[in-house]
Amino acid sequence: MGDKHLGSAAWKRQRLIVLRRDSYTCNYCGEPGNEVDHIQPRVLGGTDDLDNLCCACRRCNSMKGKRSEALFLGQQST
Repeated sequence: MGDKHLGSAAWKRQRLIVLRRDSYTCNYCGEPGNEVDHIQPRVLGGTDDLDNLCCACRRCNSMKGKRSEALFLGQQST
């Protein structure tokens, strides 16, 4: 599946649900966020289900890229 679905009306609805659910707060760093991240990336078998999506700031979403959440968080320094 390509990124074409990210512009669909269904994705836009799903995105808004996630942002509101997470209070527009990045799940990784706690800063304000306005992007939605696939916790388990689609390229690694992740889905668009709500339990696989979280709010992320642009910085964290970009840094995480296509890595799993566990790998991303394991490489972050405290």
